[in-house]
Amino acid sequence: MEKVKEITRKVSEEQLEKLQKFVGAINEGQLQLGGLEMQKADVLSQIAAIRSELNEVQAELKEEFGDVTIDIKTGEVTDADHPQD
Repeated sequence: MEKVKEITRKVSEEQLEKLQKFVGAINEGQLQLGGLEMQKADVLSQIAAIRSELNEVQAELKEEFGDVTIDIKTGEVTDADHPQD
């Protein structure tokens, strides 16, 4: 049985550089996206903590003022049954 010599084929240097450039750009984009996802997770965690603190403050205000509406701009308190127009 006769052995067949394999011929190695290659793309040109220019083609290889283009391929490497695009693959590198995709990898960099994926790396940046991963970083952004981590930042997103951190921000979501911070928002959850702030909401928890807000709930505590709202509970304190409800205990002190009862079932009321508080104007977030002025601090004015009105009965929840009679909202101000």
